[in-house]
Amino acid sequence: VAAVPGSILPQRPLNPDKTNSYIAAHGGWGRFLDHLGMYDVFGSVWFAAIYLLLFVSLVGCLIPRIRLHARAMIRKPLPAPRNLDRLPQSGEFEVAEAAEAYANAARQSLGRRWRVTRRVEDSGALTLSAEKGYSRESGNLLFHVALLAGLVLIAIGQLYKYQGSVIVTQGDGFCNVVPSYDSWKPGRLVANGKANLAPFCIDRLDSFTADYTASGEPSEFTADVTYQRNIKAPEQKTAITVNHPLRLEGD
Repeated sequence: VAAVPGSILPQRPLNPDKTNSYIAAHGGWGRFLDHLGMYDVFGSVWFAAIYLLLFVSLVGCLIPRIRLHARAMIRKPLPAPRNLDRLPQSGEFEVAEAAEAYANAARQSLGRRWRVTRRVEDSGALTLSAEKGYSRESGNLLFHVALLAGLVLIAIGQLYKYQGSVIVTQGDGFCNVVPSYDSWKPGRLVANGKANLAPFCIDRLDSFTADYTASGEPSEFTADVTYQRNIKAPEQKTAITVNHPLRLEGD
């Protein structure tokens, strides 16, 4: 729910001009939302607090559950009760065969999905104890551990990421250094606003073509570029299209 305003309202990190226009068009209401941090939802203090509380809640929930589940997995099924008639469902009958034969038959009937423990009581009685249902809790814990790992990785990515934007006209290029970018947005923990940038260069934007819908929205683009993986590397050519970026050294 807290993330919904980030999808409805213009966000300053993505489009500062549109955000300023929205504030100017809505007067006091626009300025009030700006004071609440609604135009930078994912970078606001209150959203970070929600994120942190969710993280703490998950950790506080998972640690006791994992501990209890591990103990239950290691522990053998509990001994069979001495007074079966006290159970809500029980039955009693006499047979002529040896107890060993019926114990083996019962074990085969239960199959592999059940954890079965066989015991010989002090009275000489042969008992079987069986239980199942641990895979459900294991899957539940695995899902929440994966969710927790996802939150941690997203947080680390936001803290250490950097983003640069530069307008390149056909025939020109740029190198991956901070002064080359028109706008530079480092993560909060990137030292001095600078990162160890991969030493690649887009030597030339050889050609750029784009298709638009009837309403003027871009539907497809292709950028043919000549690039170098580092200063001493030979030139290479590739095409950058929607959802197919050029990836160099993790960038």
